Amino acid sequence: MRYLLDGGDMLQTLVDTCREIGVAPFLSFRLNDGHHTRDLAAALEQGRPTPKMARHYWENYQAFRIGPDVTDWGESVFDWAIPEVRDYKFSLMEEACRNYDIAGLELDFLRHWVRFSRSTPLDERQAITTDFVRRVRKMLDRTAAERGLPHRWLCVRVPAAQEVRPEQGIDLQDFARVGVEMVNLSYSYFTWQDRSIEHAVREIDNPHVAVYAEMTHCTLTGKATAGSGTQPYLRTTDAQFYTTAELAHSQGARGVSLFNFPYYRYHVTDSIGPFYEPPFHVLPRLKDHEFLRNQSRWYFISSGRNDPILGDRQLPRIVKRSRPETLTLDVATGVSIRGEGIFRVRSDEPIADREIEVTFNGQPLSRTGFIKKPLPHPYDDTWLGTPDEVVCYTVPTTLTLAATNRIEVNVKRGERVRVIYADLVHGHPRIAEGARGNSLALDGQSMLEIRDSAKLPHGSQGTTLTIWVNPYILDGQQQMIAAKNRYSLNEREGGVMIDKDNRFRLYLWQGKWVTIAAEEMPRPGHWHQVGVLLRPGRAELWVNGRPVGDAKLEQPIPQTSAP
Repeated sequence: MRYLLDGGDMLQTLVDTCREIGVAPFLSFRLNDGHHTRDLAAALEQGRPTPKMARHYWENYQAFRIGPDVTDWGESVFDWAIPEVRDYKFSLMEEACRNYDIAGLELDFLRHWVRFSRSTPLDERQAITTDFVRRVRKMLDRTAAERGLPHRWLCVRVPAAQEVRPEQGIDLQDFARVGVEMVNLSYSYFTWQDRSIEHAVREIDNPHVAVYAEMTHCTLTGKATAGSGTQPYLRTTDAQFYTTAELAHSQGARGVSLFNFPYYRYHVTDSIGPFYEPPFHVLPRLKDHEFLRNQSRWYFISSGRNDPILGDRQLPRIVKRSRPETLTLDVATGVSIRGEGIFRVRSDEPIADREIEVTFNGQPLSRTGFIKKPLPHPYDDTWLGTPDEVVCYTVPTTLTLAATNRIEVNVKRGERVRVIYADLVHGHPRIAEGARGNSLALDGQSMLEIRDSAKLPHGSQGTTLTIWVNPYILDGQQQMIAAKNRYSLNEREGGVMIDKDNRFRLYLWQGKWVTIAAEEMPRPGHWHQVGVLLRPGRAELWVNGRPVGDAKLEQPIPQTSAP
């Protein structure tokens, strides 16, 4: 508020900042936002608008709102069948485009997604909506020329669920015809995995229109404890961001977008914490196809929440005894499935005492113990599910298809199971018992990158590295333990491994490789502590708390940007 009172201009600040960092500034405009309508009942009792309510809304709610129920967003928002409603929204967009050098405009059809009363026929909704989009396209072209800009892009944020778009008057092919260039498919509050990108690309049938998959901070919410925004939520993990992006790209997405990304931080109430910094480190990776192909995969099916905008959800589903239910789970085409998988079924009621049979692509799965986090992530104590609510199964590598997989859930003992979430993880790393606490078990084809490790200096005082390893086989092949190299970019520093002679060996770059080897071979199935100590002019290799060799360094270890 102080920023605005002191003359701050949020849109100009956005434009200036984007230009400084080489990003195209877009304005996303909510077509029928309903957030301020939640205060309508209280405002009517007080006889004046609340601080959260738009003045225009307060002055026009009687004439323009869709229905009489002041507690229902779907009736309290304005009716787009009324020309004055559309004209006012258009005037705000036009004002922004006349006064700011934005590169593009996004029409947000999800805030709020209800724009018409039930009395407005579907064909009339479509005509009104397409005409509005056409009008905006012409305005963008006109104002771009007035400000000397070469072009302005037109994007639409629309429901990803194909079956709900006609009710909103949304026809993607018509939108493309009147000048929409970008389609952002959204499941509102949730990261979601399905075939919506594929369906939209086919529906639009225009290679000049880019389709994007929107992802958010969460994949599932629970029951609110004290009003809107107080519901527990399951955080989207790094692996789920990467897997969802890969799935979208495999269906023809040109890219991905992010919504509610700051919601990893504190918002509304302490009861839905703990809170974290948003995972900004995933952003540059979401368009890196080679990187995505080599990541662990975390597929899921979610019930989300009770929201019509999500369309025909597979979940929640009540599975009654001896009456199996079938779910489908989409895996990106063309991917290589590596490593044994974990499949989990989650309920919002105790199910640990039920006998639940899961068949995956026609093959029964073996039940295993409770796995709280099938892949590592930092979001501890964030509504992850309990041993009473989650049952887990192992999935052989060969069962998972890079296509649509069919999963049958059958209750053999117990009355029923209410399924709210299911996920499949094919991880290179998985959680296992460690030397102290838990460890990560790798499959021999994995790479774990320590965040910001490219910036780690060797330092004038030296560097130490200590790591616990437990080899499961010695086969005369190199097994890298830790390294800081990128050979393709000629970035060489060093690494420690189990070498071809089945011994621990440290490699350090000195214009050529200098090595230090341990005499004693590691024992498969046993933990070993491996340490590397770099001092100015000298390097040491330690195993199980004892020095096993050293070497003189004729020059400093190179400092590269390799992670």
